[in-house]
Amino acid sequence: MKVRGILPSRELRPYVDRYWAWENESELPDVLPGTGHELIFHYGKPWLAFSSARKERLPVCCLLSPRQRNLQVEPDGAVGFISVRFRAGALRHFSPLPVQALADHVLAVEDIWGEAGRNLREQLCEATNLAQRIQIFEGALHRFFHCFHKPEAWLDEAVRRLYYRNPATRTMQLGEELFVSERQLQRKIKECVGVTPKTFQRIVRFEGVLKRLLLQEKNDYLALALDNGYYDQAHFIKEFKTFVGETPSVYLQEDKFHSHYYCEKI
Repeated sequence: MKVRGILPSRELRPYVDRYWAWENESELPDVLPGTGHELIFHYGKPWLAFSSARKERLPVCCLLSPRQRNLQVEPDGAVGFISVRFRAGALRHFSPLPVQALADHVLAVEDIWGEAGRNLREQLCEATNLAQRIQIFEGALHRFFHCFHKPEAWLDEAVRRLYYRNPATRTMQLGEELFVSERQLQRKIKECVGVTPKTFQRIVRFEGVLKRLLLQEKNDYLALALDNGYYDQAHFIKEFKTFVGETPSVYLQEDKFHSHYYCEKI
C-alpha cells in the first residue's frame, strides 16, 4: 500500500510538502538525490542501507538528506514507514544543525534534536495508526519551528525561484532581483539547501525529468531531456549516471515504473 500524499496543516504548508506512507511492498526503490529532505519513521522493520563497503540498518526515526549520491536500501522484514517531505530549503526553519552539514547523511532524530528527538521517536512508537502518527509529527514540527525558525525571507524566495525557474537562471540576475550580492546569495543558498546553487539547479532539472519519466512510464527519454535543457543524449546520460549510478536505458525498466517515491501534486 502506498499512501501518496496527505497535506500538512495550513501553517506548515509553506515548509512541508506532504506526509506520505508506504507499507506491505516487497521492493524498495533507491533514495535518489533530491531537493528536499525526508524525515522518516519506520513502524515496520527499518531498512538496510548499503554501499560497496558495508551494510547497516537505518535508525527507527531518521532524517535523509540525499544530495549528490543515492542511498541504496533494501527491506529486511515487513516494510512500513511514514515520511515528512520538506520543501526545498525549508529544513533550516526546523533544524538546530546547519543544513549544509547534513547533506548526503542519514541522522537519527536524537542526533539532531536531542531529548526532543527521543520524545518524538517514543511517541511515534506508541502510536497505532497513520492519523496518530501525523498528529504527533504535526505537534513536533510546530515546536521545532517555534524554536528554530530563521529570518531572511528573501532566502526562501531565492530557493523558490531557483526551483521553479529555468535551470539556466543566473545567480547574478537573481541577486539583483532580490537586492543581495551574488557572493552572498551563493553562500546563503549553499547553507540553506546543502549544495551550491549550480548543483541545486542540476538536481532540480534531473529530478524533474526523472519524475516525469517514471510517472508517465516512459523509457524514451531523449525528447524530454532536450526539452529540459540537456545539450544532447550524452549530457543526460552523464548526469543520470552521476545521480543514479546507472544509465537511463538500464534504469528505466518496468519494475522502476511501479516502485518509486514520486507522486503527482496534491
